Formats: sequence, structure tokens, C-alpha cells
Amino acid sequence: MSENREWDFVHSTCYLYIAFACETDGVFTDEEKATIFQCVKEWVPDTDDDDIGAALKTASEWLTEDCQGNGDGNKITNTVGGIAAQVPKYIVQFGSIGKSNLGRRLLA
Repeated sequence: MSENREWDFVHSTCYLYIAFACETDGVFTDEEKATIFQCVKEWVPDTDDDDIGAALKTASEWLTEDCQGNGDGNKITNTVGGIAAQVPKYIVQFGSIGKSNLGRRLLA
């Protein structure tokens, strides 16, 4: 994960979803953006829609930057690995995730 980016749960989640969406077919459609928005909203239902939209835009820009400098593919892989390493911190920081509909389903 790049040190000069302000990573938080919403940005990290957006980045992961976008990375998977783009890596499967090389395209990031409006339908995928809308679906990702709804998925992120399920994780953080109290987060303002504009904040999620801004995070989605920023994460998309970060992924574009990472693709341009990706070379052997390690940049995106390392970023995804860095996000995964932060999951325990996010769980503590955003304990309400477990109270969301999606969180309850995952923890059941």
C-alpha cells in the first residue's frame, strides 16, 4: 500500500472490489461501479453516499495509477496484500461492520 495515500476501510474496500472487477475482463463498467457502490454501502450503511462515491472515484484513480506502473503485476498484488494485512485494524476500528446486514451474514 502506498504511503502517500489516505487508506481507510471504505477506500480499501472500493480498491479491492475495483481490482477484482477490472482484473477479470479488463473493463470497469458503470454497472460494476453501481454494484460496487451498493456492496460498499452494505458494509458501512451509516456512511454518506457522497463519501462512498468519492472513495470509489479515488480508489479507481489509484488502481489506474497502479496499473500504469504495474509492470510484472506486483504493484496491485502488493497493494491488495497490504489491504488484507489491515483487516484486523479495520474490524476493531469499525466494529459496527459486524452489525451491518452483510456483517451479520458473514459472522453467522
